[in-house]
Amino acid sequence: MKLLLENWRKFINEATEHDDKFKTLMNAGWNGIKQAMELADHLDIPSQELPWDFKSVSDYVYETGGPHGGVPGETERELLKNQLANVGWELDEWDAAVRQGAIDFNARAAASRERK
Repeated sequence: MKLLLENWRKFINEATEHDDKFKTLMNAGWNGIKQAMELADHLDIPSQELPWDFKSVSDYVYETGGPHGGVPGETERELLKNQLANVGWELDEWDAAVRQGAIDFNARAAASRERK
């Protein structure tokens, strides 16, 4: 049992070690995201397993066509769904993150107006 726990601990430490390095790359903007995806591909890590957050997913969606790219006849929601699949996100996760971002923005704006 002790050996099993040690192996799990080692596995978790290795996974989080990679996450930290990937996160650093992904926080560097679109070029960093591309580098992280290329490195992950080289290490046989699916891009869906990278440590995506709303900012990096937003950058990815914008840089890979945003709402204006895609296949002719494809709706914006279908395009977005396909883009999100590449990063391991679902439309409902995206929608929730967008709503939360709007709530956070509105709260900061209200606080700023109150200080004036």
